[in-house]
Amino acid sequence: MYNRFSYIYDDLMKRQVDYELLASNLIKICQQYQIDVKNVLECGMGSGNLTETLLKRGFNVDGFDISDEMLSIAYNKLIDYKNVNILKGDIRTFVSSKKYDLICCFFDVLNYIKTIDDIELFLKNAKKQMNENSILMFDINT
Repeated sequence: MYNRFSYIYDDLMKRQVDYELLASNLIKICQQYQIDVKNVLECGMGSGNLTETLLKRGFNVDGFDISDEMLSIAYNKLIDYKNVNILKGDIRTFVSSKKYDLICCFFDVLNYIKTIDDIELFLKNAKKQMNENSILMFDINT
């Protein structure tokens, strides 16, 4: 069931989200704060739609998700890109040895975190992976 849901979700998101506009807005915000973005960490990358948009703009993107089904779609979608790493991980505990200029977590991924302690853990781990002049962007929906 989840395998089919992942494809339905992917199609639905492609029709509802303007990924080009989102990427443009992310870049504008980074420019406003004089952040030179080269390396991006996308937390909860899902099926890779935003990832692909960022890759097309020349960014190096490491993306992770907890869902094998979503990662499978992302892998197939992004297989030809050389500037991407697709990883499996949980947003509460994911830590990379790399540093990033932009860490992003969109489309209600943080809604899956149920406790304040886990949100704090996510924020602390994100901070460890940020360059000195970098930014963390995320959305929350109640």
